[in-house]
Amino acid sequence: MVDTAGFLASTLNIGNDDFLRGNYLFVNPGPGKIENYGVIHVTNGGSVVLISPNIENSGLIQSDGGHLVLAAGEKLTLTSMDAPQVRFEIQAPEDKVLNIGQLMANGGGSIDVFAGAIRSSGAISADSVEVDKSGRIHLVAQGDVTLEAASQTHANGPAGGSVLVQSQGGTTLVSGTVEAKGSDGVGGTVELLGRNVGLIDQAAVNASGKTGGGTVHIGGDQEGGGTTQRAEFVYIGQDAQVHADALDTGNGGTVIAYADDTARIYGHLSARGGAVSGNGGFVETSGKKGFELLNAPDTGASHGLGGMWLIDPDDLTVSTRMPISAIGVLRQPVPNRGRRSEYQRIDHRQLAVQLWRRRNAAGRRQHHLGGPFEPVA
Repeated sequence: MVDTAGFLASTLNIGNDDFLRGNYLFVNPGPGKIENYGVIHVTNGGSVVLISPNIENSGLIQSDGGHLVLAAGEKLTLTSMDAPQVRFEIQAPEDKVLNIGQLMANGGGSIDVFAGAIRSSGAISADSVEVDKSGRIHLVAQGDVTLEAASQTHANGPAGGSVLVQSQGGTTLVSGTVEAKGSDGVGGTVELLGRNVGLIDQAAVNASGKTGGGTVHIGGDQEGGGTTQRAEFVYIGQDAQVHADALDTGNGGTVIAYADDTARIYGHLSARGGAVSGNGGFVETSGKKGFELLNAPDTGASHGLGGMWLIDPDDLTVSTRMPISAIGVLRQPVPNRGRRSEYQRIDHRQLAVQLWRRRNAAGRRQHHLGGPFEPVA
């Protein structure tokens, strides 16, 4: 067991003079690996920094309100130990981080994992118990990021924190739990980004909050705008769930599922208003060239106005012949090469049920596609 105020370990080289001057430039002398099977614990907001081309954690790495940094690369600079940030000069696709244990920075801390590839089947937690301290998790890879079925990745607290899972050039694949829930306030922010983004099996993403829903971005921001990375393909399986609900009071949050090419959305998405008061939130389900959706999202409100559902493909067909047998099968996406995709359809039964429910809700509200629910005169 390691129990200290701060901990830095690296298989890369650093010059003595550089280290003494606080110039943390690390250079790889050859193959190296860090493996943790025990406990690394730092107190009072301290930092744990592990640097190597290959990092594996099977034990517990913990900082009380501080920072955890796992950086897999060949040559990089660490800005400081107090608030560590990493600047990579050389990072190879085979540089990887594997977590099958626990990474914990509870108390409003932060966890940063950078690598060529990231895989986790364990727990990554930056929960908070204080109102003014929200945790932050960044999992960023050049290649694939995989959060397996047993994985739990969460930055929960009185107000939800933030979780970023990003594959800059590969696939972000989630089959575990990702949360930024607010137990007393609003939900936080979850971003699942990559060239391809998939939620499979029983993946559960939750940014709900007691007094208002948070924000979930899957594949991009609203209508693909802003500087947020945009996915080419997005897949949300039939058993996957995505929530940005207001639980007691307040308005529902925002859920965006966006793809520049094709989005296949078979799971359950919701941004409900509070059970006591509040309006429904905003959900977008868009694939610009190809789009398929079987379950209408829930933007309802028990004691307020329903929310907005945006569908924004190039073309849209309301179909009575959806390929039901294909539900839940992760098919290899095929580029459309400018042609209209065969997957630009929505199940007419789901659309009809959604509109009927909204029209027959308390106070008889009518749904206008692309706009809010308004009372019927």
